[in-house]
Amino acid sequence: MTEPEWVAALRSPTDHPLRVLIAGSRALPRQSAPRLLLNFVASLPDDALVLVRGRANGKQGDFERDVRALCRIAGLNVQVCAPWPTQKPSGYLEVNDEEWWSVIGREGVLLRDRTMVDLADVVLAFIEDWQLERPEFSGTRHIVETAFARDKATFLYALNPEGKVRQIGNHDPLNAWSEKVPQP
Repeated sequence: MTEPEWVAALRSPTDHPLRVLIAGSRALPRQSAPRLLLNFVASLPDDALVLVRGRANGKQGDFERDVRALCRIAGLNVQVCAPWPTQKPSGYLEVNDEEWWSVIGREGVLLRDRTMVDLADVVLAFIEDWQLERPEFSGTRHIVETAFARDKATFLYALNPEGKVRQIGNHDPLNAWSEKVPQP
């Protein structure tokens, strides 16, 4: 499988600008990102790069769209990371989107998520409280589990039905981020 252009563009020596992966559950209400991230995004260095997930169809979820808008206001660069592959191989042109997803879509998304974690310096993830009790697969949970397994600085937040945010998990092996990330 050929990697998307965004991956090649981000593979560089270790002297790259700060890279922050910000992921949010599709279940989060619209406009939750600015409230959660305003001070954090404003404190990032001018050359920081924020990584957000994109969908195979080129669209984004509400959370990612809100993060992009917030970063644009703060003057930060954002990289939207699409799943592998970004196009159907020629042999699959006649397959509809639902069939395409079952053929290769999930693996492309997981590969994108693992690559984003590998390229990031710190990971922030946001979910809703009720998702903690659900055992089924979650892309945001996958990012957090991958980041923990790869020893990345990772911070997980949950939003309750009243709109209150709490930090529910973190891993900061170098103790470099605990004072900088959002403090609900």
